[in-house]
Amino acid sequence: MTEIDTGRRAGLTERYFYESFAGRDELLVAVPDRVVLTARDTLITALHTSPTEPHDLIRHVVRAFTDFI
Repeated sequence: MTEIDTGRRAGLTERYFYESFAGRDELLVAVPDRVVLTARDTLITALHTSPTEPHDLIRHVVRAFTDFI
């Protein structure tokens, strides 16, 4: 699969793909990076908004993460 095919499958125009990424390898690094950072932010937000009771805190954080997934 070429970079162009990858872009089309993702709904990106050829121009947008090449303005955003040097190639498919750069895209394949960027996607997991974005997922990890978003997961981290989700967990941090859940911790900041969680109840204080340990059982409820764990349930709240796990729920936030599973909703993210």
